Amino acid sequence: MAVWKLTAPSGEKRQVCTAGWLMVNDGQSLLNACVGGLGIAYLPSFLYADAMAQGLVEVAIPDLPIETQGIYAVYPPGRFTQPKVRAFIDYLVHTLADKGPDVWT
Repeated sequence: MAVWKLTAPSGEKRQVCTAGWLMVNDGQSLLNACVGGLGIAYLPSFLYADAMAQGLVEVAIPDLPIETQGIYAVYPPGRFTQPKVRAFIDYLVHTLADKGPDVWT
């Protein structure tokens, strides 16, 4: 059994217990199962964006608010951050600052 943590259109946080005969821990495999007509999945939009654009999948619950999550750079504390770590963090900030669920290029 899996638990989906959703936000209802009212804003209320809910947990939905799901059950089925197929359980995988890989988003692409889950998407492939959906495209193959085996059921529904709760996936991040970057995984299904292309399949949706091609008409292979559709939104099952259209009024569900889009959940967003952050990306975090975690590194050891200290007085000096390695230049390559700082450069990578700056790259992430610059590259992903204007990205969101509708823009995955």
